[in-house]
Amino acid sequence: LVYKNYGPNNTTGWATGINVQNLGDKPDNITMTFTAEDGTKSWSKTLPVNARGEITFYLPSLPEIPDGTYGSAVISSTGSPIVAIVSATHYASASAAMYAGINR
Repeated sequence: LVYKNYGPNNTTGWATGINVQNLGDKPDNITMTFTAEDGTKSWSKTLPVNARGEITFYLPSLPEIPDGTYGSAVISSTGSPIVAIVSATHYASASAAMYAGINR
């Protein structure tokens, strides 16, 4: 479950960052596809990552995703093995949760 400013006024709610590490020996492109909870909308963002490097998809910095949206994310590479850690933070209450991505 990932969020973009999900809360009472959609500005101080939960926010998600997804850190992705490229475990491969070559640079790659990493794509995050975010799908809204009802499955009717999805957005994708692709970022380059160095060999053995890491990148972060921080949902509040993606203007194409409306504030107040929550749903799921799928992370993929164009060939390199990757791992991901998700961090969901509610800044107003100083609450947070972290979990590892699942390889499917």
